[in-house]
Amino acid sequence: SGYPILQHWKVQSVMYHVRLNQLTISQSFSNALHSLDGATSRGDFVALLDQFGNHYIQEAVYGFEESCSIWYPNRQVQRQLWLEYEDISKGRSPTPPQEGSPKPPHGSEKLCLLLAQQGRCSTCWDGSSPSWCSPPSPLSQLLQEATMSSLWCSGSGDVIEDWCRCDSSAFGADGLPTCAPLPHPILRLSTVHEPSSTLVVLEWGHSEPPIGVQIVDYLLRQEKVTDRMDHSKVETGEWTVLSFVDDIISGAKSPCAMPAQVPDRLSSTISLIVRCLEPDTTYMFTLWGVDNTGRRSRSSDVTVKTPCPVVDDVKAQEIADKIYNLFNGYTSGKEQQTAYNTLLDLGSPSLHRVLYHYNQHYESFGEFTWRCEDELGPRKAGLILSQLGDLSSWCNSLLQEPKISLQRSSLKYLACRYSEIKPYGLDWSELSRDLKKTCEEQTLSVLYNDYGDKDY
Repeated sequence: SGYPILQHWKVQSVMYHVRLNQLTISQSFSNALHSLDGATSRGDFVALLDQFGNHYIQEAVYGFEESCSIWYPNRQVQRQLWLEYEDISKGRSPTPPQEGSPKPPHGSEKLCLLLAQQGRCSTCWDGSSPSWCSPPSPLSQLLQEATMSSLWCSGSGDVIEDWCRCDSSAFGADGLPTCAPLPHPILRLSTVHEPSSTLVVLEWGHSEPPIGVQIVDYLLRQEKVTDRMDHSKVETGEWTVLSFVDDIISGAKSPCAMPAQVPDRLSSTISLIVRCLEPDTTYMFTLWGVDNTGRRSRSSDVTVKTPCPVVDDVKAQEIADKIYNLFNGYTSGKEQQTAYNTLLDLGSPSLHRVLYHYNQHYESFGEFTWRCEDELGPRKAGLILSQLGDLSSWCNSLLQEPKISLQRSSLKYLACRYSEIKPYGLDWSELSRDLKKTCEEQTLSVLYNDYGDKDY
């Protein structure tokens, strides 16, 4: 049957386990230890950790390792030990041995657990419940609690399961607890998708500690900014604030903002597409994380200026040819009206390119603005040509480039139909899976311009 057998187990844990990892300690540290007792306050323990923290924090951060050697005399003993382990790990009383099952013999065949940990704690199984190591002393328990408080609650609160119970002195002016520090999300522009004239892609990483803070939402503010000649920026007061949970992934009111990527088990990145922007305009986006108490994290902002309006240069060339044909020779009233309607509907960027192409090919028959006034009259020509001043000097200069190509790219995003999402029950690591029930992956076509001749 393969028995008796000997198994060697090694357990590595990231649970927070405090142990003094140096055999020789300084006199000052020894004196500090001897000054502690069961009545020592947590603040004194935290002060000790701040001064001599390396002795304790190393294992608290990196975990610990224990080895265990188990000798099974027979199959029944192995099964009984496993049942007891399952009961103890689930907080139940150990399962008593089944009636009629053989008890492990004593002497050399007894089952021994040798725990290679500090103190060389060992226990032997004699057919009854295992006698585990003695519980930690009150002093070491207080020290462990102080370590947990220092790690997760800034030394100003107690760790209760996975949250911090803050001291009365650790509340802000708004009445919200402040002992558990909030993660600071860093907002950035996407490194994969460049901004277009009406769209930007923003990213940030979701993070929350396992103890102390539960992030339930993110708030994103979009604000239009006016550039001054001295390069300073003035907020125009035109701004909107969207909740990532309530407004965007719930599908409630986000026609101009949609998620492109949400966290899953492999990635914590959140990627957001913001549309409906104006070309050649500066925007500031500000992000806050919000925890389950209503606290906001420190803000993170990104300022971006959208590119100039997109033009279809091939179409502009065709319209320039059409206008020349309408103006060439005798121009009837119908042809004049056709030319007027065509030019008036172009918009400033395309009108610039029509003017450019017309003068490049047909200036010998008369410059574009002069021909418009001659064929359409000063009033109609004035209405058309007034659109040329709607662009900034930067965009005007780009539209004088000899060649402007039109590029097209695709963006995948989640189109979410309305659903009620409870932020306090949100599992961020499973958000991608959960949104598959209410969101459908779709593709968005985005247009860009490349200016000038480029070698690819």
